[in-house]
Amino acid sequence: YHIWGYYFEKQGLHDFWIPTAAVIKDNKVKNVEIDFEKYSYRPLLEHQKEAVKTLCENKKHILADDLGLGKAMINNTLIYTPTGTKKMGEIVIGDKVIGSDGKPYNVIGVFPQGKKETYKITFNDGYSIFTDDEHLWSVSSSNHGKNSNNNRLKKTLTLSTKQMYENHIIQDQGRGYNNFRTYSINTHYRGSNGANKWQIPIVEPIEFENNEELPIDPYLLGLILGDGHIQSISCRFETHRDDFDERGMMAKRDVTRLPFEVDGRHIVLVDDVLHTGRTIRAVINELFDFGRPASVMLAVLVDRFGRELPIEAACAASKLTLPDNQRLSLKKNDDGHFSFQITQIAAAGEQPV
Repeated sequence: YHIWGYYFEKQGLHDFWIPTAAVIKDNKVKNVEIDFEKYSYRPLLEHQKEAVKTLCENKKHILADDLGLGKAMINNTLIYTPTGTKKMGEIVIGDKVIGSDGKPYNVIGVFPQGKKETYKITFNDGYSIFTDDEHLWSVSSSNHGKNSNNNRLKKTLTLSTKQMYENHIIQDQGRGYNNFRTYSINTHYRGSNGANKWQIPIVEPIEFENNEELPIDPYLLGLILGDGHIQSISCRFETHRDDFDERGMMAKRDVTRLPFEVDGRHIVLVDDVLHTGRTIRAVINELFDFGRPASVMLAVLVDRFGRELPIEAACAASKLTLPDNQRLSLKKNDDGHFSFQITQIAAAGEQPV
């Protein structure tokens, strides 16, 4: 008999011969009836059922099958390896691939599938993959999987692509306190409300073997992307006021104090003279360092125009126009009363007018 296979795990596939005299012809010792419904959460194909039954009924038996019965994926599917990604069709015996626990594992066999009917599986993040209908998936849902409240022992089900699109019903035995109960589970990928039902586990952090020296520290790169920018050959970092819960960007808590919360308040700013608008702009900047008010309104005693910034008063007691070389300011007299004074701005200094 011509056999294609290997004797030992680390041995590559090759052909060898077994003499006819070495072949066990009849070694059946008993008849066995197997209730395959007990394993409906991972149902066997008909030829697999026959193989299991034969193994159980014979004292000595060799189980072999044709190549091409694996779980197919298209050749250009990217597979994670310790050094990056590699196409499925380029994987060979001896390569290392990443398992679900993030650790590398040796490839001990490669079985080309030829041309097969494939199905496109699309996840809710937009990523898609092509597999055949026998591909097995470890899945969980809100009703079947790990629960933070009771820490279910049964965390996942193993379903084939075919089971998820053909709407099968499988039986699953309860665990723990419910080990006496049997649950019927609909395998279709959509729930009764039309929403996607099954989730797949996320791979654990991958243990890459890339020891190349990076041109920039990953943490520093994250800082630049988040709170910095590059100028010529230098980096500059700035902190946004939203990064502070109680105080903004300015660290002058001992200079400016507000006896109330700013967030959500309707703020009215009152000033004596509104001219270029630069002073009001500085006040608003400082105000927003304390929080985000619902609205800000400006009221002034005198609006003398001459704006250099797009800032306007909601109300002004008086409006007048003065030359640029004159300054209007509010002064307190000796008797405690306030009055406006106009001063002339001259090259040698200011002279009262």
